[in-house]
Amino acid sequence: MTQILLVLLLMCVVTGRGTNERVGDSLQVTLPMAALVCTVARGRGPEYLGRFVLLTFGIQTPKHLLGSHNINRRPNGGLKGMPSGHTAAAAFGATGLLQTCLNSSRVGQVTAVLSAGYVAGSRIEAEKHTLWQSVAGGLWGVLAQTLTWSGLTRTWRRLRRRRALT
Repeated sequence: MTQILLVLLLMCVVTGRGTNERVGDSLQVTLPMAALVCTVARGRGPEYLGRFVLLTFGIQTPKHLLGSHNINRRPNGGLKGMPSGHTAAAAFGATGLLQTCLNSSRVGQVTAVLSAGYVAGSRIEAEKHTLWQSVAGGLWGVLAQTLTWSGLTRTWRRLRRRRALT
């Protein structure tokens, strides 16, 4: 899996046409998609999708609730900056990869974590998010993946057992 991840990340760099923002845009999709593939291959796709719904809810809700508060202002003047959704998605994907396909590959783990960090840096450099918005997004991505891992796993197993009994 490490080799596949490295090829995917290289493709993100090539298709990013030399701008950090575009590379970050590609990585914020590639990391969660790669984690989805790994999770589905292990028969845990519905759990991953449940965590992804939670992730999305946790990104969008603060953006709307915070309105025009300073913490929600983007450096470029826009609103709905808290938290960084790109960084949250990348951290979510990287954490998912660490928990599944990359749990025995140190090179793959470092690559996934650095890639998520790259996304955060690209958002700051492009003046789409502040440092704190990116940090909040990264933390939320990790939390959405790790804290719900065991809870959703237990729930999903219970549902499968009930279906097997009927």
